[in-house]
Amino acid sequence: MNIYLLSWVLAVLSLIGMWNVGKYRLWAWIYLCCLEILWTFYGIMTGQYGFILLTVGYITIYVINYKRWKKKED
Repeated sequence: MNIYLLSWVLAVLSLIGMWNVGKYRLWAWIYLCCLEILWTFYGIMTGQYGFILLTVGYITIYVINYKRWKKKED
């Protein structure tokens, strides 16, 4: 797969994850965390190291929101 095509695939998968967050699906936060790992690899493979900082920030936000939603469900 072309490395730059991968960014389009990851973007679509990210949008799907955000759509599911909007549908109040708790698992969507976990899905998005896993997807950020792929974005990290993309950043490394393309030399765009700013993606690594961005993914750390996103994962932090996703984990916090997952915990908040989980607490609310219990």
